[in-house]
Parts: sequence; structure tokens; C-alpha cells
Amino acid sequence: MTGGEPHETSEGPARQSGRHVGGNPRWSGVPLAASLALVAFAIFFGIYGPRVGDRITAPLGIPAWDLGEAAAERFHERRNDAVHGAGAEKTTITDAERDAAALLGSSVRLPDLVADGWTVHTPKPVAVPGSARSVAVTFSRSLVGGVERVSLILVPDNEQYVVFSPFGRPLFLPPWEAYPIELPQDTIESAVALLWSDGSVVRVLVAGSEAVLSETAPAFLEASRPESLVTAPSSDDDAGKTSEPKAVEK
Repeated sequence: MTGGEPHETSEGPARQSGRHVGGNPRWSGVPLAASLALVAFAIFFGIYGPRVGDRITAPLGIPAWDLGEAAAERFHERRNDAVHGAGAEKTTITDAERDAAALLGSSVRLPDLVADGWTVHTPKPVAVPGSARSVAVTFSRSLVGGVERVSLILVPDNEQYVVFSPFGRPLFLPPWEAYPIELPQDTIESAVALLWSDGSVVRVLVAGSEAVLSETAPAFLEASRPESLVTAPSSDDDAGKTSEPKAVEK
């Protein structure tokens, strides 16, 4: 019996050594291969991922509605200042065009609404999304019931604004297409706006009511057209009719 004990003891280490050298027969190289694949993918994505992402999701631009809402906010913020405060300096259309061009870095034409009782005020810089050089030109008119105001926001068009097709596809703001802006309506203050571009300058016309916007918008739209396309009636009989395009001398 004592002779068998050394025999069992000598076989134990041999079996353990055999299991250690031979390894576990149930072990597989799949987990290691999967881990290496994940590491390789992480390295690949870290190097090429941002570039691939840029190609797939190109920047779209700023929705034109954001510009319209910002223009309405500037209209409300400056309504008193532009007519009664420090920014209430009155000027002429010629001087307003000159001052707006100096602030904007691009020539602009403004409608002459003096005959309809409107006063133009000195253009002032304003802050709107998408441009560091934006200008507001305010017109005011005193009536029995109070003062009416309309503001024209001018922004250089660098194709930074987009509109969306019926299918949701983003499009750069098309020239000469006017878009009414649906603004949040407040119980105390409200505004309506019309936005369009001539290809070089984006314009947002903001008024306190639909009536004022409808009255003044045609004149602002006409003034924004190139001078070579501006039409003028040839006689009193032709007033209100569209004549052949004529160049207008200033």
C-alpha cells in the first residue's frame, strides 16, 4: 500500500503538465480575431472617419426662416430707437442708399416712399445669423392712430441661406423668389415678413401688419431689381402698366 502512494503522486504532476502544455481543447481563436478586427476598424475610422463623414453629410447652410425670425426680432428691438430714440435721424433716400452701401459693402437701391408720407431713417448695422455685415433701414409714417413702421434688413448673399423643396431637399435661396415668413405671433407685438434675394443681397422686409407689408412690398421689390430691368410708365395713360425695360438714371 505504501508503494502505491509514490506512484499516484508521480502521475498527478504529469497529467497537470500535460494539460498546461496541450492547452484547453475547447479554446478557439475566434475571440482574439474578433478583437483584432475591432481594433483595426477603430484605427481605420479614426483616420478616415471624419473625411467619410464630411462627404456623406455635407453642411446644408442656414434656413432662411432663421434669418426672417431674426429680422423680426431686430424690428421689434429697434422700433422705438429708430423712430423716437438715438437712431431716429431722418435722412434722404440718396443718403440712405450711400450709408447702407458703406455698411454693407455692396450697392443697394431703396424705394422713394416720401410721396406716400413715409420718412426714411439713417441705416444702422444689425446682428443676424449668417453675416457679420447686415444693415437695417427703417421707414416710418405718422397717422392719426399712431406711427406705422417698416424695416428692410439687408444681408450679403454668399449662398449661406437655404430653403427646402416640397420633398425636403435643401436649396440655396433662389434669386427673385419672394418667400413670406411665418413668424411667431405675440399677443402684444406681431410682425410679418417677406424674404427674397437678387443674387447678391438678401432682403427681409418686416412690417407690423399684413396691410402695411402688402402696401409697401411692391415698391421694395421693384427697387431691388437691377436698374436695367426697372420699368417706368411712358405717360400718364400708361401709369400702372408694365412698359419695356428702361435704364433709370439716378
